[in-house]
Amino acid sequence: MLWHKTEVEAEVATGRFAHALLVTPSTGQDRAAVAAHDHGLVVVLADGAGGTGRGATAAQAEVDTVLAAPFEDATRLLTGLDDPKRLGLGETTAIIATLRGDHVVGASVGDSGAWLVRAHEVVDLTEQQVHKPLLGAGALPVAFASPLAPGDTLLVASDGLWKYAHPADIARIARDAALDEAAAALVELVRYPSSKLPDDVSVVLVRRS
Repeated sequence: MLWHKTEVEAEVATGRFAHALLVTPSTGQDRAAVAAHDHGLVVVLADGAGGTGRGATAAQAEVDTVLAAPFEDATRLLTGLDDPKRLGLGETTAIIATLRGDHVVGASVGDSGAWLVRAHEVVDLTEQQVHKPLLGAGALPVAFASPLAPGDTLLVASDGLWKYAHPADIARIARDAALDEAAAALVELVRYPSSKLPDDVSVVLVRRS
């Protein structure tokens, strides 16, 4: 599965979008994927709660369910997933983002995050999300939506990036022309001199062409 991928997936054009994905495991709790649906390009990211002992199972179940489901409202989909039995008795953060033509819509819960990075501004799509409880423990998913202009870059990442990197550095790198190089550079922002990472770091970049 994509969760153990330690090199950047080649930048791929999907309709009017290009994307790059990188999951670098430290504890093995993160999962992420990108898939083309009839309704657009779907990004899903989950960071399992390690303290529950079943975080990786919950994160994998969330990603698998989203990829297998026909497109539907992301808030409703996450609400339906908020069932311990469906998540292997674990808990996880969750972000679902669907890019369709000139807009992005989705929903999230937890402390993973999604930014829309533009040439001169950053829109925090998940600014209003509820951090706790997580999916699997009575989550309260919050919807988001934004216009999407040519050149805009969607950045979805786990808290392994957001907690340990400076926002200005994140935005600068996300604007890089080569998405695969940008994904790798974002991970390097938080890598210790010892080469270890403070946490799992998952990064998905999608740009409208």
